[in-house]
Amino acid sequence: MIILWGLLGLGGFLLGRELLSSKEEEKPKPNEDLPPDPDKPYRPSSSQEHKASTDTVNRPTGYQTTTSTPILTAWGPLGATLSLGDIPNEMLEQYKDASKIEIPDESKWIEVEQGGKTYKVSPTMIGPIGIGEAQKIAKANGAQLPTPELVDAIWKAADLKIEPILRQHDGTPKTMSSPVMYATQAALIQKQILEKNPQMNFRLLAGSHKDVVIGGQRELIQRGKDALGKIGIYGWHRLTGKPIQDFYTNHAHSEDPKLDWKDYSQGLRLVKDVTSIV
Repeated sequence: MIILWGLLGLGGFLLGRELLSSKEEEKPKPNEDLPPDPDKPYRPSSSQEHKASTDTVNRPTGYQTTTSTPILTAWGPLGATLSLGDIPNEMLEQYKDASKIEIPDESKWIEVEQGGKTYKVSPTMIGPIGIGEAQKIAKANGAQLPTPELVDAIWKAADLKIEPILRQHDGTPKTMSSPVMYATQAALIQKQILEKNPQMNFRLLAGSHKDVVIGGQRELIQRGKDALGKIGIYGWHRLTGKPIQDFYTNHAHSEDPKLDWKDYSQGLRLVKDVTSIV
């Protein structure tokens, strides 16, 4: 199976290899959601500042489709296709509820310094995930959301950095939040990990997702007191070190999955402030 914690498993590798097998290529359609300049931070357009829809994988019946969907990167097709029937039920359940994804033992978490504090951070990210869902899972695990500054520090500390994989979509849950999108994205991430680190011996991975974050001191200084403690998304650093997504807080978030914005690009990095016990 392909899950972000379980990307390292044999099952995920086999599915990823199958999905990415060579087939006849299909030309991708233009997508206004892709940033015109890859090195500029990404802000959704006003038309994309939408609330979460019930037409997502969060619906009990799942996302229904009868046709295969091409696996596309932002810059072109990989040619393989995947249909809903190809996705194992266990994966579909994890897409509905990210708390069902196994979390690595804390003995494998990595220490990262930022702002005079020491944090233990999970080596990989839980994804895909909703914004409110991320808050709930962090709290349940005695962890916290990272600030954008900590996300930057984690990216710098990572021994395996992968290039963000932007996908073709129309800005709606139907294309951004479907099981097919989730599964193909996981396969693409896994493929890049295996190309860069075939031995799978990395300690800290960065670049797989945007982080669900909480506004910190930098946001307080840059945006004012309303930004401090506000929940949003940030990051998805390119290999140049520049984030695609700057601090953005206009997506709907709720512990109710029907009201919570969730898409293929979002992930949760569990972190714990261990300054006082180090």
